[in-house]
Amino acid sequence: MRIILAALVIIGSAYAHTSTVKISPILAPQCDESIWKHVYVGGRPNQFATAKDRLKIIDPCKTITGRVVTMVSKPDGDIHIQIKLDPGQSNLLNARNRQAKGGQHGYLVVEPICQKEPIQLTALKDGPCTDFRQSLPALDQMRKDLKKHIGTHVEVTGAFIKDMEHGWNEIHPISSIVIKQ
Repeated sequence: MRIILAALVIIGSAYAHTSTVKISPILAPQCDESIWKHVYVGGRPNQFATAKDRLKIIDPCKTITGRVVTMVSKPDGDIHIQIKLDPGQSNLLNARNRQAKGGQHGYLVVEPICQKEPIQLTALKDGPCTDFRQSLPALDQMRKDLKKHIGTHVEVTGAFIKDMEHGWNEIHPISSIVIKQ
């Protein structure tokens, strides 16, 4: 009887002191479909009609986490970043990602687009970066002192693709990069 009475008192006090609790949804990173118009088609002349022919979409919006291994500016204006994936994501790597010679040495490529003026003639002709620079503040921060930021833990969101020209998987184009603690 005392247990029932105690339960009624607890339930009654809960109703007497109700308040509105707002639960904010955790927003997942979003992908920006509009940046595809700034992706370089690439390949040999007439090999690919569009960037999406060269970069076959596996997942239109994927978020990965890992540590920066290398960052290299490419002649098409993009930056090629190798990421050592955190545990539990090795399924994102294919044989070409794992391959040392001619591959990515076990890393996933992430590729921010239009980070600088292209110098590659075919990229200039196509003009995907004309009057456009992708804004990625965390990447800008890392580029200021690259040696310091090798090993930085990041979260990257973008299109998960297979690069049909090279054969490896990538996040390309990326929509966001965030430095994790």
